[in-house]
Amino acid sequence: LIYPIIKDRKLARELVKDALRMDPRGFLENPKALSEDLTEEAKKIKVPVLLIWGDKDPLVTKAEVEETAKVFKKSHLVILNSFGHCPHIDDPERVFKIMEDFIEEVL
Repeated sequence: LIYPIIKDRKLARELVKDALRMDPRGFLENPKALSEDLTEEAKKIKVPVLLIWGDKDPLVTKAEVEETAKVFKKSHLVILNSFGHCPHIDDPERVFKIMEDFIEEVL
């Protein structure tokens, strides 16, 4: 399985609605992209990498995002409390500010 079994029917409906809003090409490529292990390629990235994760994300666990952060040589993980899988949609201004601060810090 790519995703854990989702027992919350409301959440499942929201995920289906989100998937239906995707560009059809992206929808078709999504499972393929999720099945590829890009760890070795990610290890080659030398520039700073920002990861933003919502602690209410039903799809990506804290352990998974922390493991991902460790792959990059220069990662910065921001954990947003009370946010789900798409904090950039839930609060784009806040995410933009986090990105802006990160860019200023690394330049």
